[in-house]
Amino acid sequence: MRNPLPLKPPRVGCFSVRTALLAFALIGIVGSPCLLVYCSDTLPTTYAGCAFGWLLHFILLFGVLKNNEIAMNLTISLLIIVLILDFFLFLIVPIVTGSLVSSDYVKFMYPEPPYKIMKNCIEKSREQVSEMLRTKAETKFWNGLKMAADSGTKIALHFAVVVMEYTLSKRYWKYVSLMRAQEHAMEMDGISIYEEHYL
Repeated sequence: MRNPLPLKPPRVGCFSVRTALLAFALIGIVGSPCLLVYCSDTLPTTYAGCAFGWLLHFILLFGVLKNNEIAMNLTISLLIIVLILDFFLFLIVPIVTGSLVSSDYVKFMYPEPPYKIMKNCIEKSREQVSEMLRTKAETKFWNGLKMAADSGTKIALHFAVVVMEYTLSKRYWKYVSLMRAQEHAMEMDGISIYEEHYL
C-alpha cells in the first residue's frame, strides 16, 4: 500500500477556507439578532429570519470546528434554500416596495383626520393644489423608483454573499469528505485516495 498524499486545506486568496467560514459563522451568529433591531416593525417573518440565520450559522460553526461532514452537508442544503428565497425576493420585493411608496399606500393605513384634509384644501387655491398634486406625483414616482432600486440592490448583495458562503462551504465539505475517506482507507488498509480525485 502506498501512503496517501498529505491533504492541503483549501484556500481562498491568502486565507484558508476554514478561517473564512469561521468568520462567516461568527458574523452570522452576531448579525442575525440585528434584524430585530434594524426592523422598526417586527413581524413574524423577522423572527423566523433571525432564527433561521442563527440555526444556519451555528450548524456551520459546528461543522467547521469539528470537521463534521454531516453538518457541512446540512449547511450546504440550508444555503441552497436561502438562495432560492433570495431569488424570489428579488423578483417580488422591489416591485412591492416601489408600489407601496409611489402609491402612498401607507397613508391609507394611517390616514389624516378629515378636518386636517379640509383645512389644507381651504387654505390653498386651485392652482396651488394642482401644482402640489403634480409635484407630489413626480416625487412619489421617483421615491418609489429609488426604494425599488435600493431593496433590489440589498437583496442582490445578500445573494452574492450567500453564493460565496455556499461555494466555500462546498469546497470545505469536499475537503472534509476526502479527509474522512482517507482516514477510513488507512484504517481498512485499502487503496489510497488522492487529493486530485476530489478537489
